[in-house]
Parts: sequence; C-alpha cells; structure tokens
Amino acid sequence: MIKNDLDQIDQLIQKRLDTSNKQLRQGLRENIRQDIKAEVDPLHERLDGQQNQFANVQEQIREAKKDLSAQITREAQDIVSILSDVIVPKLQEHDDQIAELQEEAGIKPRKH
Repeated sequence: MIKNDLDQIDQLIQKRLDTSNKQLRQGLRENIRQDIKAEVDPLHERLDGQQNQFANVQEQIREAKKDLSAQITREAQDIVSILSDVIVPKLQEHDDQIAELQEEAGIKPRKH
C-alpha cells in the first residue's frame, strides 16, 4: 500500500514535471520568437527602405538614359544638318568644276 501510494505520488510528480517542462519550453520558444522578431523586424524595415531607394535610383537612371539618348539623337541630327548644309554645296561645286574641266578637255562626263 505504501509502495502504491509512493508510485502514485511519483507519477503525479512526473506529470507535473512534464507539464512544467512543456510550459517552460513553450515559454522559451515564445520568448525566442519574440527576440528574433525584435531583431529581424528592424532589418526588414531597413531592407524595404533600401529596396525603395534602389528602385528610385533605377528609375532615375532609366530617365537619365532616356534623356541622354534623346539629346544624342537631337545633336546627331543637328550635326548631320550642319554637315549637309556645308558639304552638299561643296560637292555640287566640285561636280560642276569636274564637268567644266571634262568639257574643256573634250571628255564625255560620267553619269552617276
């Protein structure tokens, strides 16, 4: 009978220990989760901010490339226009001089 009582007491103590251990482990897990969350949340916020900054910089780069490309196109067109205004008359003048010289020399002019 005493042995039975001791066994029952031992079982009750073991159950209480198991329950206490389980509660302790759950509490520790929750504390660890909260500690990790407290460490990670600010990092996530910083990362989100950096991603937004990166996206803004990418957009600025795209805009700058677009503007630069348009400016290069305009300047190239201006250069072509200036060159054609200067060169075309010179080429025509040169062709006229060649035709005159060919005529004077009695050479039949070549056709382009």
